[in-house]
Amino acid sequence: MQRKLPEAIRNMPNLKEMRAVGIELSAKKVLDEDYEEAKRLFAKVLEISPNDAHVLCLLANVFIIEGNFKKGEKWINKAFSINPDYSWAYHNILT
Repeated sequence: MQRKLPEAIRNMPNLKEMRAVGIELSAKKVLDEDYEEAKRLFAKVLEISPNDAHVLCLLANVFIIEGNFKKGEKWINKAFSINPDYSWAYHNILT
């Protein structure tokens, strides 16, 4: 007997796809210099993937681009706390 998944589960979006689209849209906003919207979109991505060191570093970059180094440092430190070996976070510190 084949069991059917409830309708709500069958129609759930793929979280990896949502993450990828959110990152892409956020990056476009950064290129457009719409930093507030980029931060808002990165925050939405973090709602579905709160322990994503890569997204945390991307968000940190937006603050750094704006000259808000304290907030940028806060988000990079959070990425380190989640993944101390994340090499991209080191790249953010060194550049």
